[in-house]
Amino acid sequence: MDMRKLKILQLASFEGNIGDNANHCGTRSTLAKNLGVELEFTNLEIREFYWKQRKFDDQFAELANQHDLVMIGGGNYFEMWVENSCTGTSIDISIDLLKKINTPIVFYALGCDPGQGVSEQNVSKFRDFLDYVLSLPQFLVSVRNDGSWDSVNQYIGKKYAERIYRVPDGGFFTQVENYFHPELPLGKQVVAVNIAGDMLDVRFKLDGISSKRIRYEEFIIDFSQFVNDSLESNSELHFIFIPHIFRDIGVVSDILNAVNDSYRRNRITMAPYLHGKGAQEYIFDLYRKCDLVLGMRFHANVCPIGFNVPTIGLVNYIQIDNLYRELDLSERSVHVNEAGFSHKLNDMTRASLKNKEDIVKKYKEINMGLQQKINFFHKVMAEWINC
Repeated sequence: MDMRKLKILQLASFEGNIGDNANHCGTRSTLAKNLGVELEFTNLEIREFYWKQRKFDDQFAELANQHDLVMIGGGNYFEMWVENSCTGTSIDISIDLLKKINTPIVFYALGCDPGQGVSEQNVSKFRDFLDYVLSLPQFLVSVRNDGSWDSVNQYIGKKYAERIYRVPDGGFFTQVENYFHPELPLGKQVVAVNIAGDMLDVRFKLDGISSKRIRYEEFIIDFSQFVNDSLESNSELHFIFIPHIFRDIGVVSDILNAVNDSYRRNRITMAPYLHGKGAQEYIFDLYRKCDLVLGMRFHANVCPIGFNVPTIGLVNYIQIDNLYRELDLSERSVHVNEAGFSHKLNDMTRASLKNKEDIVKKYKEINMGLQQKINFFHKVMAEWINC
């Protein structure tokens, strides 16, 4: 193989979620640097397979064989709730089809979280799939650092997890240009807020076990009260709401409807809804220039941490809880689907703005470790490709 140039077919999400774009940007820049070769990517949108516009068939195998490497990921494609998939996951590629592909395939930093459910049938199908790909040198399997390795270990088995690499998500290494942002007021302390508007039935599910759990409507009341209280107690504070997908906008609207009108008009702004290649630079440069980020989505936490910007994880989905646990930052997260969260969030926000330098120092140490981990995995990839 000519290692001066590598033709890569990447199967992933490229449209619809700004976090995915940041992930790919960071992955590709670090991969190019660590492999020391020119990378030529062909983008293959995974949503086209969800929408049945494409199929995992002979045509897909033929396309894969026209490249030097197939990279599947990153993304949450190893979740085990997809009932009609032959693997039990979003990667609905049969073993018979894999046998028709001669190109090496890396499953790159994939998510495997149980947040939307796990069935025994899918566990069995996924185990069969891993039995095949882990037995051959043609395949390299890795999951991202959001609790996915622990999920494989718990549901699939230790002997499988021990053969799967755990690597940092590409979003930690995303790069952005410098932009002018009219959303940013001069001379203010700015808090960026990302609220997720998808899977609300999962995020605010009353589990019947914990009496602390609250409904979506209660969250809206409590979060808007947190905004009001924060702005009232700190005249230098400004909030920016940042949507990643269109569903986020509806939740932001619900919150703003319950916020003091004078604050809505003078001390709160909202970033534009952008998507697609390159758009991530404007949005994540905005995150980079804030004093604090309150993030509910995965990359609303990952990318600011990578920028050494203090964050507070807004937890109502297991993935964010696991992310902060893996980074040894659990104390920097708040469960916003539990009663009384607004008081804790208010205290953490004040303390974070006051102790910003200490948090930045800790994040720099974490990012040094993440850089070492991605460098090691890319070394493994380089040796694997050469073989």
